[in-house]
Amino acid sequence: MSGRYDVRYLPAAEQDLLDILDYIGRDNPDAARAFVDRVDRAIGRLAFFPRCGP
Repeated sequence: MSGRYDVRYLPAAEQDLLDILDYIGRDNPDAARAFVDRVDRAIGRLAFFPRCGP
């Protein structure tokens, strides 16, 4: 298998992520941005390596 896969967030997962970011961002906006970057990189890897996830 090679190529890029389409990775999509389920609506509930997207809302959970937004809630987490809001919670973190209240006390530490920099940490919230860093968290978003880490999640985006991890999701981006799944597009190319779908079996690397849990």
